Amino acid sequence: IWAQMGFVFSMVKLNGFALEYAALYIKGDKEVVMAAVGEDGHKVIQYAHPKLHTDKDVWIAAVQKGGDALLYANDDLKKDKDVILAAVRQSPDALKYVDKFANIWGDRDFVLSMVKMRGVYVLQYVKKTANMWSDKDFMLSMVEMQGYKMTEYATSALKEDRDIWITAVQQDGNALQFAPDALRRDKQVVVAAAKQNSAALKFAQGSLNQDNECWKAAGLFDQEETKIYDRSERATLSLKFSLAEKSTTYATDFAKGIKNDKFLSKFKTYNPNKWCKDSCDPNFTDIKHPCRGSSVTCGIFYKNVDPATQRPCAESCWRFAFRFHQQESKGTN
Repeated sequence: IWAQMGFVFSMVKLNGFALEYAALYIKGDKEVVMAAVGEDGHKVIQYAHPKLHTDKDVWIAAVQKGGDALLYANDDLKKDKDVILAAVRQSPDALKYVDKFANIWGDRDFVLSMVKMRGVYVLQYVKKTANMWSDKDFMLSMVEMQGYKMTEYATSALKEDRDIWITAVQQDGNALQFAPDALRRDKQVVVAAAKQNSAALKFAQGSLNQDNECWKAAGLFDQEETKIYDRSERATLSLKFSLAEKSTTYATDFAKGIKNDKFLSKFKTYNPNKWCKDSCDPNFTDIKHPCRGSSVTCGIFYKNVDPATQRPCAESCWRFAFRFHQQESKGTN
């Protein structure tokens, strides 16, 4: 009866060790052996025909049952891409049985799969001279999975690549602070960072932390300048500038919180952080300076008002603009 293929096949699917009693020719049948291994793991392989003891498919079935079975595979199988991935996918600890010096560590697809399963820890086995570090698609995938720190492994050219840094800031807006200066002045990169984290605007350069489009991306500026609010009263925020690189994010978080608040969002609110940072005060915030935001006290009164609108403009002294909006808000209450 142990020479009957159908009977043995049914038995090993119930108990893989039943393979021990099968006729020799059945022990050489890969389908039967894989069914037995799939049921009870690598220990069953000892009962298979010797020709299958090192068969790749049989060992894939074995490590899919238990990744640690890779320990008992021969050296060639410990270098095999498909066997390794199947083992580590089943048990992350199977990595310790993988050949760390195998050529497989130069295969970009293999490395991507391993990083996805085990993280950046596995990169210690990849040579710094590997071609993958100059492969843009590979680096984009790495940054997408593991963030901006992956740029440390990239070649010089890719360390300054716009697409790679856009991907990085899309994962973490604050990664903008680590981007090359040229990219911190790149509106496309800054917009992507601001969309992910409004506070990341503080790391922008080239006056982009005052750019309308960047503010819109950060959710700090009305998308429509002519927006009509539910309430007629207006408000003016009294807070410190929070878009300087070394400043805290409190004011920015507070301003965004107001816009997201169900009640407070009904009021049109003036945010001084958005206004021009020009000033007749060389120190900008010296309390002893005579400017109090009026045409009489301001040292640059001649450029404080836009002739067409009779309102503060981009060149206004910040004190003048702040006082103007304070008075405007007061008049609505």
